[in-house]
Amino acid sequence: MSVRTATAASRCRWTQDNQALVHTSDIVILSVRPQDWRGVKISVAGKLIISVMAGISLASIAECTGSTHIVRSTRRCSRIQFGPKMA
Repeated sequence: MSVRTATAASRCRWTQDNQALVHTSDIVILSVRPQDWRGVKISVAGKLIISVMAGISLASIAECTGSTHIVRSTRRCSRIQFGPKMA
């Protein structure tokens, strides 16, 4: 293992608890299948969310997570949307 790889590995943390991961993060990237979205139970108030989920509105993300800092992006860069307090 190179020094660079070892350093990066020492900063990585693994968990199966989504809320624990949110708690230790500054930015949360949401990337789940739209049909699985309602099963994601996290409280993200005060954190930046970047969503790459197709078909999930900013309003739905805000309602389910408690965040008002949301950026929604699709594959086309011209389709970046900002949440209500980000514009």
